[in-house]
Amino acid sequence: MNLQSAREKTKEILSKLSGRCKIDTRLIPVIILALCAVAALVASTFTDEKKEGELPEKASDNYGAPTEYAAEIESRLCKLLSEIEGAGVVKVMVTLESGEEQVFARDSDSSFDNEADGDKSIKEKSDYVIVDGQAVRVKTVEPEIRGVAVVCEGGNDFTVKQSIVQAVTAVLGISAARVSVAQMKR
Repeated sequence: MNLQSAREKTKEILSKLSGRCKIDTRLIPVIILALCAVAALVASTFTDEKKEGELPEKASDNYGAPTEYAAEIESRLCKLLSEIEGAGVVKVMVTLESGEEQVFARDSDSSFDNEADGDKSIKEKSDYVIVDGQAVRVKTVEPEIRGVAVVCEGGNDFTVKQSIVQAVTAVLGISAARVSVAQMKR
C-alpha cells in the first residue's frame, strides 16, 4: 500500500464517520487524538510499577499533615501558656514555613572518568536504599515555624506579655520577632 492509497483510505473512513456522526471531517483527527490522550492517562493510573531509585510512598509518621503538626503545637502551647499567672484564657495559632521533609538513605557509587583532554572527572550515581520495598528513612525534619500568634485575656499586661513571649521562644526555639501577643476581646 503506497502513501497515496493510505491517504485515500483514511479520507474514506473519516467521511463515513463524519456522515454517521454529523461532524466536520477536519475535527475527527483532533477528537481521535484527544481520545488517545485520555486513554493513555487512564492506562497510566493503573500501572503500579516503581522505577529503580524512585521513592516509595511516604511512610507513616507521628503527625501526617503539617496542619496536624501545627495543631499539636497549638494545643500544647495553649495548655502551657494558660498556666502563666495573669494570662487567663489563651488561644494560639502557629504558622509553618513548609511541610515536614523526609530524608532517605542513598547509596552512592563514585567512579573516575578520564576525559580526552586529560582532566579527570568524578561521576556519581546515587540510588535510594530500599529494604522490603520501602526506602530507608534516615530522619524526618520537622517543619520550620514561621510565627506564633497568642491571644489571651491578660494580653494587655506587659509582664504577662513578656512571660508569654519568653515561654514561646524557649519552647519553640524561634526569635521574639516571630511571636505576637494580643489582648482578647471581652
